[in-house]
Amino acid sequence: MITKKVSKKAAVITALAVLSSFGFNALATAVNEQGANRSVQRQAQQQKALDAAVAAGETKIDNRLRRLETLLDRINSTDKLSNASKAYLTSEVSSTSTDLQDLKSELLAAESAKQARETTKSVVQDTRVYLLVVKKVHLTKLSDHMLTKQAALLSFAELAKARAEATANSEAAVAKLDTAIANTTSTMTATTTTQQMIFSVTTEQFNQDKKVLKEHFAKLKELRRQNIADYRTIVEVVNQLR
Repeated sequence: MITKKVSKKAAVITALAVLSSFGFNALATAVNEQGANRSVQRQAQQQKALDAAVAAGETKIDNRLRRLETLLDRINSTDKLSNASKAYLTSEVSSTSTDLQDLKSELLAAESAKQARETTKSVVQDTRVYLLVVKKVHLTKLSDHMLTKQAALLSFAELAKARAEATANSEAAVAKLDTAIANTTSTMTATTTTQQMIFSVTTEQFNQDKKVLKEHFAKLKELRRQNIADYRTIVEVVNQLR
C-alpha cells in the first residue's frame, strides 16, 4: 500500500515537472517572439524615419538645382552682363550645382535618419543657394548695369565740358563739369571694386556675416545716388549753356 502511494506521488511529481517544463519553454518562446517583433517594429520605424528624412532632403536639393538651372539659363541669355561677369557667375552656379549633386549622393547613401538630417543641414548651410548665389547674380547684374550707365554719364559730362570750354565766360560751368567727371570716374572705380568684393564672398564668410551682401548693396545704392546727382548737375550746366 505504501509502495503504491509512493509510485502515485512520484508520477504526480514527474507530471508536474513535465508540465512545468512545457510552461517555461512556452514562456521563453513567447518572450523571444515578442523581442523579435519589437526588433522588427523598431527597424520598420527607423526605416520610415530614414525614408522621410531622405525625401525631405532630396526635395530641398532638387528645388535648389532647378533654381540654379534657371539662373544659368538667364545668365547665358542676358545681354546685361559683361563677358567677365558671365564667366564668373557661370562658374559659381556650376560649382554650386556640383556640390549639391555630391550632397544628394551622400544623402541617398545615408544609413540613419540622423545622418540624412545632417546632410540636409549641409545643403542649406554649405551652399546658400537662395541667400548667397541668387543674390550674387542679382548684385552682379546691378553693378554691370551701373558701370554701363556710368560710362555713358562720363561721356555725357566730357561732351558737356567740351561745349562749355567753347563758350565764353563758362569757367564756373567747366569747374562743375570737372567735378562731375571726377565723381563719375571715382564711382566707376568704386563700383568695380564693390563688384569684385561681391564675387569674393564665400559661403563661409556669408555664414559668419549674413549682412555682407546687404552692405555691398548699400554701397551700390550710395554710388547710384552720386551718379544721379552728377547727372542733374550736368543737365543743369548744359541748359545754362544754351
